[in-house]
Amino acid sequence: MEPFISIIVAVYNVETLINRCLNSILAQTFSDFEVILINDGSTDNSGKICDYYAKKDRRFKIIHQNNQGVSKVRETGIKEARGRYTIHIDPDDWVEHNMLEQLVHTAKSDNSDIVICDYYINRINSQKIKCEKPLNLNPNNVLLELFYRLSGSLCNKLVRRTLYNNISFINGISCGEDYLTCMRLLKNSQIISYVPKAFYHYDISSNEGSLTKSSDIVKFQFDELKILELYKSEILDNKHIKEYNSQVCSFAWAAFVKELYTAREYKMRYKRNLYALLYNKLPLHIRLFAGLSAIGFYSICRILYMKVLKFRK
Repeated sequence: MEPFISIIVAVYNVETLINRCLNSILAQTFSDFEVILINDGSTDNSGKICDYYAKKDRRFKIIHQNNQGVSKVRETGIKEARGRYTIHIDPDDWVEHNMLEQLVHTAKSDNSDIVICDYYINRINSQKIKCEKPLNLNPNNVLLELFYRLSGSLCNKLVRRTLYNNISFINGISCGEDYLTCMRLLKNSQIISYVPKAFYHYDISSNEGSLTKSSDIVKFQFDELKILELYKSEILDNKHIKEYNSQVCSFAWAAFVKELYTAREYKMRYKRNLYALLYNKLPLHIRLFAGLSAIGFYSICRILYMKVLKFRK
């Protein structure tokens, strides 16, 4: 019998964290699910830990493969999925025990194509809730909101599996691939629902080297150019200039946060996009940090940014 939900977990070198993730799945109050664990060539004991859970619970399925990157892993997971709905959970994160039950309840009552919920942002000494309530549940409006205020993550969204028909992840992309896929799914959907509760814990501090948190410069540049090209050619039309500019600014902000470039490199790369960095819908502090850094105040912005981070901790 086919399960109601397929949970897809992309695994790469998370031996110290994956037990927390998988135990939170085992603790779910809703039990009609399968877990597809895809070990993407881990060099630590992550694969062995996955094998243990697969032997422990028949709902867990393990696939071992050579390293291919997060996009290919997610695509493999969707191909293997048998559930009516799917959700992705990253192995360095964890979920509340009633997440699936609450999302399924809404999906059944609304006949939803996609159910969105809030999520937690977890740091070493802090936790806060990120509200993901769309201003309008029309799929096209939700799509546009992804460019400036909503998360494109597939981890806080229960998605009807058939929406993935004729949709593929962009292989080789590891920065922004969720956003693009989420937008493609929204184009295929009709009914969007929202649950005003946080269930997913996004741990941004524990595993900086994970499959989904890479900061390689060459890879980042490739992803940036590819994603921006696809947004312009496939997702947006000419009237949505601010939304496109928001994505340009988002990549500049990601480069700033990850400290990928020196001050000179950052200026050379983003000064020509100054208009896009300032004329978009992202929060003012992001636009100012990215814009000021692009015109030569990178070092000062870094100092201020680090002070803000220290204060938040």
